[in-house]
Amino acid sequence: MKELYIWFNRTHLPKGYPLQNDFILKSQFDLEQPRKIYDEKWKMYNRFNSEYPTGEFQFPCEMFMVVTKKKYKEIDFDYYSCDVGTSIKFVSESFLNFLSTNGIDKNYYEQAKLNVLDLAGNSLVSKNYYALRFIKSDDTLFDFQKDTFKRAAGIRNHFLYPFMELKRNIVDKNVFSLFEFCYEETLILNEVAKEYVLKHFSNPQLYKAEDYPFIFNNQHNYEMLPYNNSYLIHC
Repeated sequence: MKELYIWFNRTHLPKGYPLQNDFILKSQFDLEQPRKIYDEKWKMYNRFNSEYPTGEFQFPCEMFMVVTKKKYKEIDFDYYSCDVGTSIKFVSESFLNFLSTNGIDKNYYEQAKLNVLDLAGNSLVSKNYYALRFIKSDDTLFDFQKDTFKRAAGIRNHFLYPFMELKRNIVDKNVFSLFEFCYEETLILNEVAKEYVLKHFSNPQLYKAEDYPFIFNNQHNYEMLPYNNSYLIHC
């Protein structure tokens, strides 16, 4: 079995990432009401009811990440996935290019330009960012070895798979995206992608697939599992 790796953002993050509760994601920005949350139809898209979003349910072409806390002087990351909606991931332009050349092309997602602003409308970034809403996954490419599952802590009827593997070797595809519940906020990488990510991107949060169930189930226990832990893979 070839080793697989998982990029998973926990709730405590390195410098440069805004915490999930410290920003608002929306498709409009009003300087007079920067905290306003709009009733936006794109949020109502459910991939279980429709294979591809249409009309008002489509992802906007431009999005705003409005950072609401003054402690962030600059935002700088390459990949960030958190629970802000259905399968939304934030990426730098260089990381988007990496995805496109490693098997995650435009057929996988809807893409929006991402503006990262403070409440005064000032940009907090020095490079280009995009929000991607995933509408296609690679679940069918994997054998999850479901007879060896681990239960997801505190989440009924959802499971983790320490011995998951690809059903076959896939040429020219090194990155994978899943809709499997406990893996939806991650990216799966093979050895080639892992080595590239460690060398070229800032603060990758990578774990071996076999260690991921332990990380997921203890992701909020920073006393037992601090951010810099023995499972986190470094260069």
